[in-house]
Amino acid sequence: MPLIESHSSWSPAVLSSTSTIALDENLWFLCLILLTLWFSRYISRTSEVCFFGYEMGNISWRIAFSRKVQETSATMKLVLLPALSFLFYRAYGTSGLSEACLGGSCSFEVEESPTSLGGIIELSGSSSAISDITPTAGWQILNCTDSTNSQAIRLVCEDESKGCAHLFQNGAQDTVIRLPDDCGNSPFVRVADHWVPDDQSIPSELASKLRRRDGTIPQVHVLQIDDDFNRTSSLQGPINFNFRAQGDHHVAAASVGTQRKRQGITTGNASETQTVNTNNSPTFILFKDILSCNTEDEVITGELEALLDVDTSFTIEVFVLVSGTVMPLEIFAFQFDAPTSASITGSFSQFATLEGTVSGEPLPLLSVDFNSLTIPGLATINPSFSITATPSGVVQDQPNFQSRINFNIQIDNLEFTYPANFTPATVEVSRPNLRECRLIITNIAKNNLWITLTNSR
Repeated sequence: MPLIESHSSWSPAVLSSTSTIALDENLWFLCLILLTLWFSRYISRTSEVCFFGYEMGNISWRIAFSRKVQETSATMKLVLLPALSFLFYRAYGTSGLSEACLGGSCSFEVEESPTSLGGIIELSGSSSAISDITPTAGWQILNCTDSTNSQAIRLVCEDESKGCAHLFQNGAQDTVIRLPDDCGNSPFVRVADHWVPDDQSIPSELASKLRRRDGTIPQVHVLQIDDDFNRTSSLQGPINFNFRAQGDHHVAAASVGTQRKRQGITTGNASETQTVNTNNSPTFILFKDILSCNTEDEVITGELEALLDVDTSFTIEVFVLVSGTVMPLEIFAFQFDAPTSASITGSFSQFATLEGTVSGEPLPLLSVDFNSLTIPGLATINPSFSITATPSGVVQDQPNFQSRINFNIQIDNLEFTYPANFTPATVEVSRPNLRECRLIITNIAKNNLWITLTNSR
């Protein structure tokens, strides 16, 4: 029976017992938890010296706590509570991974990395349309390769209490199933066919593990699986999917830019950060026209030319949302959003001895492929980003004119959104910082006049 006594003396803590018992580690830990919880509940109600005791048969415990020990009891509480929180965190953190997909919905997440576009795909349908053959659902795979989705796999039900029968709720054929990590090259496949084979052999080491109390062994099943979701009937009803992808990308470029990960979940070869040597940045010829005119005395040649040297740095965050149906495979919603900031530095040079209207061909100033994400047979996300320049204008009253302008432009909150009716395109462009502007005016006598304007800021 519990014994609790209160005294006013200031004796130190003592511990005594009338007998010694051997307890295993788990029981000791449980006793410590119960003891600390009970004591912390009682010690908050008294400022005296107290004794806590317990008697059971010929075993008795007696612990004395003084005022000075109250600080120790508080420390015990602080140590214990994080331990309990840690145990709860572990259980909570793994609950999603330990839950079988037996309720008509399932999801799979790909972690974002420097070479991977992170995302999550969610499937939803009728309760029989989506199932699970992972160990979480009670299944044991006997043979499966992770190099392809098109294969015949053998499996047995290891634990019927976890929901093996769900696979056959409306017939296994045309059911979308979740695979274990080491089976197939994508998380979801279609069951093209199912049968019970004549060969019911099971590896001996596994057979002993699966043998039931009555001496029987679970039945071996064969599933023919693939990722051809278009080859399906309406037996299980439609299955909807949502795919959300997100990733950051920093590009320093003046040239063409060239997960939880499974075998077939692929990413592109783009790096998180791309750099270029600005000394080797290309010079773009926006336009160049030459015209010759024959006169009685000589041939007069006129020229109109514009050059662009540019070095750009873009930081782009990509959001992709795709919705549709898996069976049949159809996409009915697509949204793409790419908030962007950029720094553009360069120079513009022009030489003119002609007058007229100019119109150049579109020039690719920047082309970048983002990290891609592919789930075979279901979805492929491969965003890209490109900038082109199309020069046009009118040049007149500027004979023998040559100029060079250096500039630095900052762009913030540039929005690329598709479709456009979701969010209107917005952009904030800073006032161009013109570092230097140099003009060269050539007169008829071939004498050059140089005028250089330098930004004093």
